[in-house]
Amino acid sequence: MSNGAETPFQDAVTETSPRWKPALGGWLVARVPTRGCGANWQGSEQQIELRINAVTRRHFKFIPPGCHWKGQWLTLGEAHTDVYDVGRCGGDRMTDLDAARDALLTSLVAGAVVSHFEYRRWSAPGSAFPDGCGGQTTSDGRVAYVWLQG
Repeated sequence: MSNGAETPFQDAVTETSPRWKPALGGWLVARVPTRGCGANWQGSEQQIELRINAVTRRHFKFIPPGCHWKGQWLTLGEAHTDVYDVGRCGGDRMTDLDAARDALLTSLVAGAVVSHFEYRRWSAPGSAFPDGCGGQTTSDGRVAYVWLQG
């Protein structure tokens, strides 16, 4: 949630520590069933990444539904860690969801752009999601709600 002049993407690029950078990559599409935003499918428009080493990086893909909630802009997104694994699948595979989510939140808080955050249960602990290479990645089932300062 953001009420400032900067978009959450701009805030993340300029106000994270360590700094997440703009990135290119495949796009994420999600159905946005939020009251007031409609229930349309929306594609991610921008992505940031935090490189860990030559083959591992964390990503966050921004999905802006284009609506307000309680006077603030709503942005959805998904964080994950990828490993470039040529031997296993000829490209990237997702290795985690939770550490990437937590790393982005930690970077936003360290950059002093967060006014409030909370974790909420979204799915059962241990839920598995496709890793992009025929395997599965498990999650603790929590999502982070983050309010950016205006």
